[in-house]
Amino acid sequence: MAKGTSFDPEDRQAVKQALQEKFKSQNFAEWQQLFHNLDICVEPVLSLDEALVSPIAEQRGWVVDVPLSENSEQTEAQLACPIKFSRSQIKYAFIGQGLGEGKW
Repeated sequence: MAKGTSFDPEDRQAVKQALQEKFKSQNFAEWQQLFHNLDICVEPVLSLDEALVSPIAEQRGWVVDVPLSENSEQTEAQLACPIKFSRSQIKYAFIGQGLGEGKW
């Protein structure tokens, strides 16, 4: 059996550790250059803050400005609804209730 393919946790941990060390040996630009001519996807793992301001987040509309209340000019950025329909648009009327509001 190939190393790391067993169900032994110690074996798998050793492979994970070796991969972590290898990944840390070069910065992302170096990894991109290494894989540049290959037909494979190599992308960084982004934090949530990084992902939400990335070009793909803008292209896909992951963040929307939602009015603070009905008929308000002020808005607040919030996560968009992840479900997209081809023949209907979501209307973001106003943000949800604040902490302590409502009768839960």
